Amino acid sequence: MAIKVEYKRYFLKVQGIVQGVGFRPYVYNQADFYHIKGWVSNSGSSLVIDFEGERNNLKNFFIKIIRQPPVLSDI
Repeated sequence: MAIKVEYKRYFLKVQGIVQGVGFRPYVYNQADFYHIKGWVSNSGSSLVIDFEGERNNLKNFFIKIIRQPPVLSDI
């Protein structure tokens, strides 16, 4: 019996105090932990994140970066 793994891709724009607070390295480390592929980039006063991976990992990744962002950030 094969287990079906569902992969998804999302673009996320995070606004607020997200630059100069370690948000990009934080996103990178969380993506690595959850086996997420993609990139993160500054865009004006926000970050743009393009990420893809297994659906459950994406959910956990998203929840982590939104609910527990870097201490100095404010999103």
